[in-house]
Amino acid sequence: IEVGSVAEIEKLKSLGKMGVLYHMQGTDPIEDNLDLVYVYRDLGVRIIQLCYNVKNHVGDGADERTDSGLSNFGVKLIRRLNEAKVIVDCSHTGYRTTMDAIEFSQAPVIVSHGNPKAVQPSKRNIGDDVIKAIARSGGIIGAVGFPAFVDSVPNPTLDRFIDHIAYIADLVGIDHVTLGIDYYDGQHPFAPEDKAKRIYEEAIRTGVWRGDTYPPPPHHYPDGISVPSKLPNLTARLLERGFKEEDVVKILGANCLRVYRAVWGA
Repeated sequence: IEVGSVAEIEKLKSLGKMGVLYHMQGTDPIEDNLDLVYVYRDLGVRIIQLCYNVKNHVGDGADERTDSGLSNFGVKLIRRLNEAKVIVDCSHTGYRTTMDAIEFSQAPVIVSHGNPKAVQPSKRNIGDDVIKAIARSGGIIGAVGFPAFVDSVPNPTLDRFIDHIAYIADLVGIDHVTLGIDYYDGQHPFAPEDKAKRIYEEAIRTGVWRGDTYPPPPHHYPDGISVPSKLPNLTARLLERGFKEEDVVKILGANCLRVYRAVWGA
């Protein structure tokens, strides 16, 4: 069921049903027309990610050769997203563009799926200064499960994934960390080897992925939460690692609802 408000999310939760929140990964569909922000918002898109690894009208992606900041159009886009009450997401977005977005935004900014570079130094991960800036804005960082962003080994452990959550919590507080595991159809075990290879090769060919950031498949997500049905293992291990029950609730979604309410209203 499509959701676009905190009240709808809470209602579905009380009924034991699943809600779907639309998110735009990159701003290419907006082209150079800011009015399209309202069109997509009215179609149900409530979070928009600025870039997907490469340069666009807005700024530079995380895997771009350059590290330019927001373009003039990008500054206008941030203001329009704020006006439309659409959340600004800086996942996959370059450092300078991210920091500019946080500076110009009048609402909390998020990194829906990204890990700290201090734990795993991938180009796709984010530095302490970005984490702190996101937290100062009132935003959140979602810990991501893509194996190369979790560890330097191809089969990361659940504890290594939790290390990223703990690092963010220790750095900026438990109110600014959540989950953005980023399961996808090319990962193990969803995709057979030939399909996973095709998906990967197409991403490399089109330039949206770079081989030095995204290693070839199979992509094994952290052991214990390798597929969504195993996520209760994360709850159990967080408690075993010393996280309080109320903190686990925040990680699993309460922090998201706080940001949603701050940007969308009730």
